[in-house]
Amino acid sequence: ATSDAGLRSAALFFAAQSAARSMDPQGAEQAIVLYEEVAGDGGSLAERARFEQALLQNALGRPDDALVLLDQLINKTHD
Repeated sequence: ATSDAGLRSAALFFAAQSAARSMDPQGAEQAIVLYEEVAGDGGSLAERARFEQALLQNALGRPDDALVLLDQLINKTHD
């Protein structure tokens, strides 16, 4: 079951990357949602997913949202 969770997270992560690369704001929004799911599961891709979310938020003109996400990463790595 653990490997299934890891595979699921990896699949979601790669689906998010694909959506982000669509060069479409709707794709970016979908990627943010998918990255949230990956980040929320706490697996090995969680921190990378959070970072990718921040990049997308910034690219969409929402730097304040990006900073919140980056703060979460910084605070997590110092715990």
